[in-house]
Amino acid sequence: MRPNPQKETGFTLIELMIVVGLSSFMLLGIIQVFLANSQNFRFSTAFTRMQDNGRLALEEMSKDIRMAGYTGCASRRQIAINNVANNNPPDISTSQHLLGFDNGTGFNPPGAPIRDSFAQALTICDAAFGNNATCRVSDVLQIIQSSPTIGVTTVSMASTSDDITISSADITSYFPGIAVNGTPPLQEDLMLITDCQRADLFRLTAVTGTTLTPNANLQHSYSADSFVTPIIGSTYFLATDSKDRNNDGAIDPIATLYRLGIVDQNSTPAAVPIARGVESLQFLYGEDIQGDEFADIYRASAADVTDFNRVVSIRIGLLIKSETDFLTDSPVAVNFLGDNFNTGAGADRRLRLQFFTTVGLRNRVP
Repeated sequence: MRPNPQKETGFTLIELMIVVGLSSFMLLGIIQVFLANSQNFRFSTAFTRMQDNGRLALEEMSKDIRMAGYTGCASRRQIAINNVANNNPPDISTSQHLLGFDNGTGFNPPGAPIRDSFAQALTICDAAFGNNATCRVSDVLQIIQSSPTIGVTTVSMASTSDDITISSADITSYFPGIAVNGTPPLQEDLMLITDCQRADLFRLTAVTGTTLTPNANLQHSYSADSFVTPIIGSTYFLATDSKDRNNDGAIDPIATLYRLGIVDQNSTPAAVPIARGVESLQFLYGEDIQGDEFADIYRASAADVTDFNRVVSIRIGLLIKSETDFLTDSPVAVNFLGDNFNTGAGADRRLRLQFFTTVGLRNRVP
């Protein structure tokens, strides 16, 4: 029996084509919205991370620069330090408290190469390495200071060979902690004692209760209420760890700001990463020419500074580059302190932000 054609139902070919066309149009719109939102998310995430890295980098460097040469004394007079420490101590004369290296030239700590806390060899972004996709020539800044934690002597020394006595509370509050043969950055055995008229650098040979034993006689018998503190150092530089993080067979084109502790006993400690994605690091040096404790001129080059003892402030310039590429529609050229970035055939589509701040040295400015 033949079916009744009037009871047959379904879509015609034209109706199906219309439905497919409308569905494709809607799907295309959804994909466009998804891609736009995804790109906005990538952009916002990269921008926020760059801002965080820039602020962190400036905060960490500013904190140490502000304390350069500080020994715990309220006076801004720079005190000559008598060095009696043994086993190849660092040079902590006043001229070394703040020291810059143009394009890293002259920065040669013992041991090659410098390594991070994972023993990964670092390639410093300096004149010797030159500008390339992963590393841009940048300045280096060395700072020497006392620890922010300062002890106070409780007993006057009867002779220059006496032990030094401080309170148990001061001993436990030290950071880094003090220990014989201490390993920086968490322990230190290099100590400074000062009455703000004289100062001695010595190495601990014993810590017995609340008494500290120097390795040699001091230049002066220090009275009670003298300051005793570990000596620490910070050197800031840019480097790449030469890792291939996305497994594409190429070194990632991102440099990192590192901090290196004090170089003592001809041994270079592990470098600590501070902020990733710093493409360029530059310092300008505010020099006090007239002796009024104010910066009269800012030197763009450390080589132009006539006396680092007269540097009273530092201007920091940072150029931060996003870790991810393809965030902009086309390459965006950037002029940073007179130097052009992201131009030519190797230009990328990363974001770049510039950060600047000026920091006064606490014990050299009013």
